[in-house]
Amino acid sequence: MKIRIIDGRAATDRDGAAEHLRRSMQTIKLLAADRATTGFPIPVDVETQGRGVRTRDGQPHGREWYTLDDLDQFKNTYIAQVEQASGARVQHIDLEGDPDELLGVADFATYARVKPATVQAWVRDSKGDWNAGRPGYLPKPDDEQPGRGGTIRKWKRSTIAHFLNNRAGIAASGRTPGRAATVEDLIAATEAAGEQATVDDIAAALAQRLGRDSVHVQTVFRLRRILKSTSDGT
Repeated sequence: MKIRIIDGRAATDRDGAAEHLRRSMQTIKLLAADRATTGFPIPVDVETQGRGVRTRDGQPHGREWYTLDDLDQFKNTYIAQVEQASGARVQHIDLEGDPDELLGVADFATYARVKPATVQAWVRDSKGDWNAGRPGYLPKPDDEQPGRGGTIRKWKRSTIAHFLNNRAGIAASGRTPGRAATVEDLIAATEAAGEQATVDDIAAALAQRLGRDSVHVQTVFRLRRILKSTSDGT
């Protein structure tokens, strides 16, 4: 995800917005096109020179940049409301078969109607919560075994069914709302966690600093990228 500091605020382009909001580019285009209804953020900067610039209404128009704070606000309002409403309309899902049968990522993705890579991303973003004894984006696997390519995780069919029937949408997964974490917060949390701290340790320290139940490790990675880009002067 491309990050640029604009007027002291971290911003990303539409590709980054799609990644940050976990939506397809087509969805982002539709949300932006209907901004008056959806409330999709207004770009803080629009490129007028360089590759990809096109003339629109007689004016050069290129890549749009949105602050991460504005995207987070949009995520916590419009997207959360849409997913909650969608979740309320979902009918009960009955996964036929042995409720104790262990199923892997591919099966989970099939039942959730997403790509396996999406489930893998949810797993990645859930590890910090699992390690802290809390549910993450996904329920903790019922079985974990070492494999050639890493850890093999499996869930009981009943665990998957319960998750699918009770979720209100990934964006509304129960995280405590609050102010967005800043680079200053990252620096303070890193110092508090100590020199030998892991990313999970820093995420936990960041959550404590912000007064939240948890903070995703992806937030730590994002803030590190911002800090690096600031240090490099880019």
